[in-house]
Amino acid sequence: MNVGPNSGKSRESPDSLETLREKVDDADKLLLDALIKRVRVAEDIGKYKSRKRASSFDQIRESEIVRRSHRVAQEAGIPKDGFERIIRAVIDYCRKAVERKGQQSLFEKSKKSDSVDLGRPRVAFPGESGAFSEEAAYLLRPGCVTVPARSFMEVVQKVEQGKVELGVLPVENTIAGGVTSAYETLVEGSVRVLEEVTIPIELQLVGRGGCKP
Repeated sequence: MNVGPNSGKSRESPDSLETLREKVDDADKLLLDALIKRVRVAEDIGKYKSRKRASSFDQIRESEIVRRSHRVAQEAGIPKDGFERIIRAVIDYCRKAVERKGQQSLFEKSKKSDSVDLGRPRVAFPGESGAFSEEAAYLLRPGCVTVPARSFMEVVQKVEQGKVELGVLPVENTIAGGVTSAYETLVEGSVRVLEEVTIPIELQLVGRGGCKP
């Protein structure tokens, strides 16, 4: 019996370009849905850490996520370096999304605190949400409503104008010594120092592997 090239069970024909593009669209939808879910979970984690006054940056946890991505990439036969860049970009995007959410919430809370008596002391601090001065405010007045200010002078002015009950200024650190501009602002204003708190400052310099310091 002769067997020709078309006899018996034929091999499945390759997908058309249009079919392959549809598969890409389906994969993109799954990827975007997963990214949205990850951002939402990151926001929930940010809220939890904010309530616990915990740092938003967890180097150990992020290192575990990167190592896991290496294993997944290796099992899938994907270059791990490129896969790591994608994972780190996702982590960075989620962190920035949480920071923006926190700043927006703080701004809305600050506007409300200027016009509504919340029964909690309002404390002005220089900088943006997450500043060390804001941490000092929470230590001095747990449960307070923090109000960001653009400068040391604005902190003092908010207190003088009655927009807040208290203000926090950094006056000294163990490396540079006294903060001259903060002392000058206190002298120029009509406020007085009530209390002092000391907090440990921990900073981390991070970078990608192989980069020059």
